Amino acid sequence: DHTPESFDEEFIPGYDAILMGALATLSSAEEKKLLRRIDWHLIPLLAVMYMLKSVDFTNVSWGIVLCCHAAVTNRQGLYVVRFFLGLFEAGLWPGILLQLCYWYRPDEVAPRIVLVTILGNFSTVISGVLAFAFNGVVAGGLSGWKWYSSPRRKTNCMLMMFLRLILTEGIFTVLLGIFTYFSLRDFPSTATWLSEKEKSFTQARLPSNSPRAAEANFNLRELITTLKNKRIWLFLFCWAFFTIGTTGLTFYQPTVISNLGFSSMGEAQLLNIPSAVFAVILTVAFDIFTDTGRIPQPAIPLGFMIVILACYGVLYAFPNNGGVYAATIVAGGFSTAWYTMMWPWRVQTTEGATGSAFAIAFANSYGQIGGAVGSHLFNSRFVPRYTTSFGIAMGFVGMAIIMNLITWGFTWRADVDTRNLKRIRLAAAKDNRAVLDDADIHAGEKKDSPASPQRRMSDSLKFIPFCFLLTNFLIATLPTLYTMAFARRLAIMPGGLGGLGSSIGQKLRQQGARIAILYAPFEAARRDELLRSGYGASGNLDGIHTYECDITSPDSVQAAFNSLEKQLIDPTSSSPSERVFPSILINTAGYVSLSDMEITPPEETLKHLTTNIYGPMLCSQAFARLYFAASKAAESSPSPPPPGRIVSISSQAAHAALHRHGAYCASKAGLLGLTRSMASEWAGRGITANTVSPTVAWTELGRKAWGEANIRRAFLASIPTGKFALPEEVADSVLFLCQVCFLGLVGYVSRSDLCNRILAA
Repeated sequence: DHTPESFDEEFIPGYDAILMGALATLSSAEEKKLLRRIDWHLIPLLAVMYMLKSVDFTNVSWGIVLCCHAAVTNRQGLYVVRFFLGLFEAGLWPGILLQLCYWYRPDEVAPRIVLVTILGNFSTVISGVLAFAFNGVVAGGLSGWKWYSSPRRKTNCMLMMFLRLILTEGIFTVLLGIFTYFSLRDFPSTATWLSEKEKSFTQARLPSNSPRAAEANFNLRELITTLKNKRIWLFLFCWAFFTIGTTGLTFYQPTVISNLGFSSMGEAQLLNIPSAVFAVILTVAFDIFTDTGRIPQPAIPLGFMIVILACYGVLYAFPNNGGVYAATIVAGGFSTAWYTMMWPWRVQTTEGATGSAFAIAFANSYGQIGGAVGSHLFNSRFVPRYTTSFGIAMGFVGMAIIMNLITWGFTWRADVDTRNLKRIRLAAAKDNRAVLDDADIHAGEKKDSPASPQRRMSDSLKFIPFCFLLTNFLIATLPTLYTMAFARRLAIMPGGLGGLGSSIGQKLRQQGARIAILYAPFEAARRDELLRSGYGASGNLDGIHTYECDITSPDSVQAAFNSLEKQLIDPTSSSPSERVFPSILINTAGYVSLSDMEITPPEETLKHLTTNIYGPMLCSQAFARLYFAASKAAESSPSPPPPGRIVSISSQAAHAALHRHGAYCASKAGLLGLTRSMASEWAGRGITANTVSPTVAWTELGRKAWGEANIRRAFLASIPTGKFALPEEVADSVLFLCQVCFLGLVGYVSRSDLCNRILAA
């Protein structure tokens, strides 16, 4: 045989003489020292960045945007600032993963990802401790949280918000961003703390599929190739199904904590810490096992999902509060650790600078559909145990397990080769030897015939339509889930035919509630007309029932409640399709008449008191009796009854004196006292009672009191927004109080002195 004196790399696939020469410049011991030096320059800084990101800070841009939150005064401004906050934050985690790919081999990435995310997981611990600390801060006579909700101290509130943001969030973020700009090196070739020999060696030791600094930042052909590869879609499904199935845990945990009896916000925040600590322990423990190369990387997240399914089974069965809390801690810890153990698998199967950047960002961004869909699974219609929610979530986690198995089968050969090389390298390092081979990420994949490029394109792209169709289907279900927030729940509405009542009733109907309207005898002649004007044509009146009732008469109120119970609730007289649960009472009926205090007739004062206090009290008493009876009857039912909600419409007149409104102010202030008494007595039995105190709403009643031009102009001049409240704005506040299922709002007064700030308390 003839041995040539020289080799031409063109005849050896994958051979690069420069890279192979660079690999021979450092010994195995020197390679270890080099890696430790790289670790010390990269990992601590990346870990701190990720930790600050997780507690709402990241870089200069994000820090500045975060500080801008202090200047937000309306909903639109909040949306804009949050948009830019997300814009600047979105690239941090994918950027960290991509940066690791430029410095480390696929079998070395996992422990570095774990080190980076450990501090990120500890951000929950830090947030809980900070929340506990700030909850105890008292300044200016107000506790920590009240600085954000006191309308009487708007200037101090804004100042305190701004100072807190600057001192505890903004400054740290900005300083870190500046430091990172000058300290963090993008590529080995730009690291000033590496010699030229070390730079060449660091790049030469990476496999052929790793991104390199010399490659173009954007390569359209490489992007198209990445999109055509089935791996990107398989991993996307893994992320999407898993996030949908597990995102709701973060919404459910406050319910569990509140059920344990912790009324202090600070104490409740501390109970969120164990889940984060458990996640850190899991990631460290399993990383030690996987770093040996003996455990398949996909097996770890697969096992985590099986444990999460078991925890969901406990949550579905709901044995007791302690068991449920333990299940949420375990499931939350495994859910957080899943991402940490999943990313090394995803990263080791990327290819090229453009392909790696796109594949990582695509999985991270489009896989976040769980944030949009998963949260809606835990709708208020499923309270308080959310058995339906956990049943659906179990289905999504099950689909994620199936996709995990399919993806594992597709990348089986590449994972086996990577682990084998890992073990060989560990053994060779003991003898100060090096291993030059690399795993082929395409190993085991079915090769298409080179003679049929159209066939290759068709086979590679067939997953794309299915992926987007499925995603769009999930997104399309969101309005349905939201619409059915009050399904099978009966909302009883004294005064629901006009004004604020019809606006609230319309929104309740849109979310699936049945409506029982109690209208006054003087409205009987105009009932049909008022129904059409308030709720639309007759075709839109399905699910709306009306009952004549004088709310100031005990006999009339009881007769109306007996009628609606017989028609809509009693199982012996109503069909299953018509049967609903009486869980909402909206006291919207009211009366106002203007007169000077010294000449107000006694009968007018009495009419204010009977309509605005006595009537709501009679209706609330009848509702409570009905709710308690229905709850007792539902004890044997597999589905627990929904919580009871009483919301009474008060007025700003209950808080501030209005000229020529003496009797009205007195009656609305009395309604607040009545509501607090009901809240105190019935909260422990499943009914919360709250009030909404709007400024003047431009309804028929509002026009009656403020319709005169001179009076209207004078009143609007005293309102910063220069407008009256719209009925639909007040309705949004009422629905908020009806939907809240775990915040524990009892005896709450929602004030809206500035018209458009309906939810400001």
